[in-house]
Amino acid sequence: MQIEKDVKLSSEKITKVNVTITAQSGAENSFEVTLEKVSDDTRINTILIDGRETTTFDEKTNTYTAYIDEQNNITNVSVLANNSNATVILDDISEVQIAQKDISTKENITSVPISIKAESGKLQNYTLQLIKKSADASLEIVAVNDITLESPYN
Repeated sequence: MQIEKDVKLSSEKITKVNVTITAQSGAENSFEVTLEKVSDDTRINTILIDGRETTTFDEKTNTYTAYIDEQNNITNVSVLANNSNATVILDDISEVQIAQKDISTKENITSVPISIKAESGKLQNYTLQLIKKSADASLEIVAVNDITLESPYN
């Protein structure tokens, strides 16, 4: 015989339910079942670049972008998951809720893989693009009405 009963979950993460089983002979056995809510939340709460929140997010590509100084060859990246029980995978570092790593940024554009793994096991992948700001403010070509002007541009 199978008996089903709807259980109202508490507002807390864990709900305890008492269950009693009665045998045909009348003997009873009681025990407690612990139900734990797990989250599907794979969102990123915050990304810090060298201690500052300076990223933009493209929802279509799941890509965060941050501009860093041209001289930076090491950039400190911290990623905070939206859910306190989610796992953050930052490059090769895996930590619960927050991961931090110094990333080599010797190239003009550095791509860093980020994944958030929810308590439920659901995984969401993101990319962080670290782009060096250029200090080059020079002109290469100036053209007006199909006429190329010669340097100096007077």
